[in-house]
Amino acid sequence: MPCPNTDQTQGKLYTLSKEKSLPSLWSTVGMPSELHPSGHSPVAEQFKGLGCSDCAWSFVERRKPRCRHAPSIHLPDKSPACWRFEPAGELDCQTCGACCREAYHAVEVSSREPVNKRRPEFVVIQDTRRKLLRNGERCAALLGGITANEAYSCAIYEDRPRTCREFTRGSENCLDARRRVGMSL
Repeated sequence: MPCPNTDQTQGKLYTLSKEKSLPSLWSTVGMPSELHPSGHSPVAEQFKGLGCSDCAWSFVERRKPRCRHAPSIHLPDKSPACWRFEPAGELDCQTCGACCREAYHAVEVSSREPVNKRRPEFVVIQDTRRKLLRNGERCAALLGGITANEAYSCAIYEDRPRTCREFTRGSENCLDARRRVGMSL
């Protein structure tokens, strides 16, 4: 008995038989989107009116706009948003916490860091190395994020090690951490 199939683009019913064959899958493919000037992905039609300057991953180097996804490429002014676009205003450490969760497995602490004296319960010494204590896959100083609506915070924020202080929102390290936990492309 023939098996009916529907071609969504033509609205026609086809049957698998010797008399008729299904249309080629190529007939269902539309024209590809225009490639973004950075070359790493297509232009995102869903973000019309927004561009690289509105994106969390844009930065300026040598007075030229660039993207953390393709940092060696100078972007033209008013470049459109790409498929990896994330609104800069929505990038928030307290809703993310990727850097302190499973993205990384250790935070090195130098012997001169204030956290050693002020919060020694968060410092682990192994051989000659110091690092922040982990609680499973998370930094032990990371608070919150247990439920979906609970904000993240840091128990040692004022005394956090230099590695943490240099880890800034929207930086290359931030993008890497978000990618590792599946929050960014």
